[in-house]
Amino acid sequence: MNIHGMTDDAIALELGARIQRQRLNRNKTQDQIAEAVGVSKPTIIQLERGQAKLTTLISVMRALGMLDQVDQIVPEVPASPIQVYKMAGTVRKRATSQAVRACTGKFVAKANKTATKVTHSKRANKDKSEW
Repeated sequence: MNIHGMTDDAIALELGARIQRQRLNRNKTQDQIAEAVGVSKPTIIQLERGQAKLTTLISVMRALGMLDQVDQIVPEVPASPIQVYKMAGTVRKRATSQAVRACTGKFVAKANKTATKVTHSKRANKDKSEW
């Protein structure tokens, strides 16, 4: 299956179908899963249609014994050793505030907020009496 060629809705639908197959392989009914998770049966039906909240998906994965597969969905990413060194051992929590030019990909420094007011050259050179 080519995930990259699918829409977000199609991927959600596929995830719901996979959860449904896992439930059926474990011979569990929607009512049993709903009771184990603490939600209603329509919520489980929505999940299997790809229309549920992420927390519901996690709860159902826990009830089906699939929670260890979360690492396969979104692997844990350690902090970059270079960034940890630069930040003196603290873990980075935000991206830099620099903008990236779309055409070149190069970083552009933020605009200086304390920039001096630019005046027209003729006004700067004229004496007030000439106005």
